[in-house]
Amino acid sequence: MTFENDDLDNGHVTATVTGRRLAVVVLSASFDDGWTVTVDGHPQPTKMVVPALVATGVPAGTHAIASRYKDYSGYRELFALSALILAAFAGTGAVRQRALRSPISAPPRRPARVSFVRPFRDGRRGT
Repeated sequence: MTFENDDLDNGHVTATVTGRRLAVVVLSASFDDGWTVTVDGHPQPTKMVVPALVATGVPAGTHAIASRYKDYSGYRELFALSALILAAFAGTGAVRQRALRSPISAPPRRPARVSFVRPFRDGRRGT
């Protein structure tokens, strides 16, 4: 097997593989659905092998292998959506705190009438 291009930082690897029988080519990179592999220009399914590496089957003979990784492109949008949701939760919490601090607009309560009965000095009850 010979490598023609090993540019994993940019998600691109090409190699020429020669084998006498059916083989499995393993790319030492973490498996993800973003990996695509072509053998002689034809798309091949990728499989996860060992703990989490990318692999594909290759028939006997000499073949050109190209592996490319395309990440999920919606991270910027997801980040913006997350920021909006956090801001909404923070705003809801601030409104709720303000509502709890403000006086309730209910009519004032009248104090209850309390009458005291004082006993006389000699123990009799007075009114």
